[in-house]
Amino acid sequence: MSRVNLEGLRTRDIRYGPGFQFQSEILVPTTGFVIDPNSPPMLMLNPGGAINARLPTSTPARQGLIFIFVNISGNVITLQTDGGAAFATAITVAANAANRVVCTGNATQNLGWLVW
Repeated sequence: MSRVNLEGLRTRDIRYGPGFQFQSEILVPTTGFVIDPNSPPMLMLNPGGAINARLPTSTPARQGLIFIFVNISGNVITLQTDGGAAFATAITVAANAANRVVCTGNATQNLGWLVW
């Protein structure tokens, strides 16, 4: 049996039933960790201390890219631009909490990601 990967596939009016789950990954990042744009949508982070993590570069092609960060540690995670700068509106993931972020596609990097 063959498998086909469809590029640019779009669907509408999808209804998910019981058992739906996002693909996820558990990471133990250190400060300056760079999030890969091809990572699964749900990232469970367990850093050993308070860290800064860098989101992918905001581009029009990435507009709408969503990550759900789940902080399974007792430390605060601060999300930064790809260059390590702060966002216009600070994005943090509190200890033992979760946050969703979405790429705006804005070429001005400090406006490229927002908490959703």
